[in-house]
Amino acid sequence: MRGSTIFSMADLWESWTILKEEVKSCTIITTDPNELMLDIQDRMPVILSIEDERKGWTRINQLRN
Repeated sequence: MRGSTIFSMADLWESWTILKEEVKSCTIITTDPNELMLDIQDRMPVILSIEDERKGWTRINQLRN
């Protein structure tokens, strides 16, 4: 991204318990590179637009409760 604006990336996270110990994990969802990244990498993070954030990517905690 150009400039110094804050942006969000799509990710998945989960926590579970194994042998009485809580384990937390997270992964960043990737996609094909855009023109800026194509020469240096074969994938890049999915960058969420403000509209995507408002549609529900950042409301997942509300859906779980």
